[in-house]
Amino acid sequence: MKLDWLVRLAFCASLLLGLALVEPPLAAPSAPVVQRTELVVRVFARAKANEARRALARASVNLQVLRDDFYRASALGASDAESVTNERGEWRGSREVGPAWLIVRAAGFAKRALPLAAGDARSEIEVELDVARELNIDVRVENDAGELVALEGATVLVGEAGELPDASSTDASGRAAFDALAEGPVRVQVYARGYEPFIATTEADLLVRLRPVMGLVVHVKNRGVPQPDAVVHVAGLSLWPERVVRTTKEGSVDIIGLAAGSYSLYAEFESRVSAGLVD
Repeated sequence: MKLDWLVRLAFCASLLLGLALVEPPLAAPSAPVVQRTELVVRVFARAKANEARRALARASVNLQVLRDDFYRASALGASDAESVTNERGEWRGSREVGPAWLIVRAAGFAKRALPLAAGDARSEIEVELDVARELNIDVRVENDAGELVALEGATVLVGEAGELPDASSTDASGRAAFDALAEGPVRVQVYARGYEPFIATTEADLLVRLRPVMGLVVHVKNRGVPQPDAVVHVAGLSLWPERVVRTTKEGSVDIIGLAAGSYSLYAEFESRVSAGLVD
C-alpha cells in the first residue's frame, strides 16, 4: 500500500510539472494603430489691392507629425508628385490625426507653417501665401589678432515668434541666406559651439558678432586644504536659476558656458559655508 501511494504521488507531481511547463503561446505585439482623416488643402496667392486672389498650382504640401516627442515627416502620398497642389491649387489626400505642422511652399512665395492641434479635425484648410523676400545673416567672430572673421557652420534660425522657423548654416563666407520669408520683422537666433547665443528681431539684413563663452575655475579649500565634493553655487543676471556644481577630488571645478558679466558664487561642504564672492 505504501508503495502504491508513493507511485500515485509521483504521477500527480509529474502531471502538475507537465502542466506548468505547457504555457499558452504569447500573442504577437500589435502594431500601433495610426488614425487618418481625409484632408483637402487649398493654396492661394494672397490678394493685393483691387485684385482677386489666385490659386497656386505646384505648391508643395508637407506634414510634420508629433511622434515620440519629436516632429517627423509624414507621407501624404506615394510619391513627391502626389504632395503638390493641382491646377486648381488643391491637394487632396489623408493625414495622420494628432499634433502636427502643415508646411506649404511655392516658388517665389514665403513658406507657411500652420500648427494643427491634437483635436483639430478639419477636413478642409485654406492657405494664403505672401510674395517672398530675401534676408541675409552674416556671422563674424574675433580672431586672436582682434580681427573680425567669418564663422562657418553657425546655426541660424529665422521666423516669427511662435512659428516654425527656417533653419540654415553659415557658409565659408559666414553667410546664411533665406529666400522664402514674408514681409515684416522676424526673430533671428544664432548658435555656434564655443560662443554665446545671439537673439534679435530684424526686418533687414543683419551682421552678427558672436562673443566667446566665458568660464570660471573655482578652487575650494577647507582650513587650507583642497576640499573634494564641495557644492559650488553660481548665479548672475544671465544665469538664473543658479547653477550648482561639485568640486573634483582636487578641490576645484571648471564652470564653462557663461556669458560675459558678473557672477556671485559661494561654496558649502557639510555644515561649513564660504563667504559670497562676486566675480
